[in-house]
Amino acid sequence: MVKDAVVQAMVSLALIIFASILALAGLGFLVAGGYLYLERYLPPAGAAACTGAGLLLLTMIFVLIAKGLIGRATPGSSGSGSAGNPLESMLRNGQMAGSNAEKVIRDHFPLVAGSAFAAGFAIGVSPEVRSSVGKGLSSAADAAVRAAESASQ
Repeated sequence: MVKDAVVQAMVSLALIIFASILALAGLGFLVAGGYLYLERYLPPAGAAACTGAGLLLLTMIFVLIAKGLIGRATPGSSGSGSAGNPLESMLRNGQMAGSNAEKVIRDHFPLVAGSAFAAGFAIGVSPEVRSSVGKGLSSAADAAVRAAESASQ
């Protein structure tokens, strides 16, 4: 029973990821078309700025909608109890790692959000930063694999 639920969740997640990839590709074509249309009437920098501003506005709308939906959801509101959804009960009881991290993020949200934006911008703009981050993640993964291998022996 639990195995079927996990399989169903994994298949659903795979379909959602695939749909998201297709949606991003479609959005990319819409953005490119909008840019090319605006380029007829504006200089390239102005067309790019308008296109980027439109995407930021769309993103803000989606974030506000998601925030409204999350604000309405309360733990245990489905009436199934903690036995019905073990992940929800683990999150509610603080058994998942990061409960302290959540408090820190909530206390310093503007700093965390600004740092995440700056990091994403730097990674998106600079090939050197992308390369450094890739090398760092690769070496961290290698170290984790070596530590797991030595722990299992």
